[in-house]
Amino acid sequence: MDPVSLENQKTVTCGKCGSGSPGNLANCPACGGLLDPGLKKQPPLFSSASFDPNEKEKDDRNIDRARWIILAVAILTIIASLYQWYAFESALNKLKADPLMQIIPEKVVEARALLLGGLVVGVIFVGLYFWAKRNPFGAALTALLIYAADTALPLIFLGNASRFGIVRILFLIMLIKGTHSGYRYRKEMGGIGDAH
Repeated sequence: MDPVSLENQKTVTCGKCGSGSPGNLANCPACGGLLDPGLKKQPPLFSSASFDPNEKEKDDRNIDRARWIILAVAILTIIASLYQWYAFESALNKLKADPLMQIIPEKVVEARALLLGGLVVGVIFVGLYFWAKRNPFGAALTALLIYAADTALPLIFLGNASRFGIVRILFLIMLIKGTHSGYRYRKEMGGIGDAH
C-alpha cells in the first residue's frame, strides 16, 4: 500500500474535542481545532457543558428569552409610567379645582420625580435590550440587578408586597437563566463577540 492510502485510513483524535477524524485533515470537522496525530486528547480549557450542542442551543434560547424579557420590562415600565403620570396629573388637577384641598408642592415634586424615574428605568431597559445582542452576560446581569432592586426595595422599605407578583417572579427567573447562559457564552467566547 502506498503511504497516501495509509494516511487516509488512519484516524486521529482531536486534542480539543476528542472526536475521531481522518488523518488526512488539517482541522477537526467537529470543532475546527487543529489536528496533530502526535497529540493525545487534552482536557477542555474550562469545565463547561457548552461544548455539547444541546447545551449551546439551550443557552441560545435562554439568552434570547432574557433579551425579550428585557424588552417586555422596558415596554411595560414605560407604559405603566406614562399611565401613572396621566392618572397623577388628572388627580392633581381635580385637587387643584377643590378650594378646600391644600396641595403640598414638595410632595408633588417627589411624586413627579418617582414617575420620571420609572420612565428612565424603561429607557434603560430599551438600551439593555440592544446591548444584550452584543454582550448577553453584561446586559442580562444589569437588567437582573435593576429588576431585582425594583422588585425588592418597595417590599423592604415600604412593606409593600404589591410589586411582588408571580409575573415578576417569572421575569426574575428568566433573567437569572439568561444571565447564567450569558456567562457561559462569555466564558466560551473569551469575554468578547456577538451572541449569534
